[in-house]
Amino acid sequence: MKNPVVGGMVAHGIFFVMLLAIMISGAQSLGSDTPQWFPVVVVGVPVATVVAIVSGAILYVNLTGKARLKALLEARPGATIVRGNWSSALLSPFLKPGPLLRHTNYRGFPVEVTADAAGISLWRGGHKIVDCGLLPWDRIRSVSVENVNAVIGKRVTPILVIEVDPGIGEYETRIELVLTGESADVGASKLLARQPR
Repeated sequence: MKNPVVGGMVAHGIFFVMLLAIMISGAQSLGSDTPQWFPVVVVGVPVATVVAIVSGAILYVNLTGKARLKALLEARPGATIVRGNWSSALLSPFLKPGPLLRHTNYRGFPVEVTADAAGISLWRGGHKIVDCGLLPWDRIRSVSVENVNAVIGKRVTPILVIEVDPGIGEYETRIELVLTGESADVGASKLLARQPR
């Protein structure tokens, strides 16, 4: 799995299936004098609760993502948008400690990248988007794709890498992101296509 978030979802899914199997097994081992409704309640209520929580979380993430995308389109009309994530489990910090990292989960957060004729901008995701600043094209050294080792196993994860000159706002000189919804190669090509020739 190229996206570390997907790995976490799969792990949670496996745990849920194992928990459900244990509950069903326990319900089946009850004696014959147990009311027929009891196994339904023991299994049904937790399953319904988990399904409601997961459905609510998916709906919340979907609505939040749409709200961020709408805000980006309003802030940078006509810009190319590439969506990704930053994760401390895989990647080096691309922002210096300071106000841009306040009120965010430092272990990982969504990042949107916009590109137009002026340059590339990164937007920290969350309940609302936060503009991390513009990277002018003449200060960008390269936009490329590299591989990093996945958190678990021997797999490698392709990442988007943007190398910039030092001293641009709160940015470090190397920006690493795991893209979502498209491959790192496609994302890099989309960004570079907006660079003035």
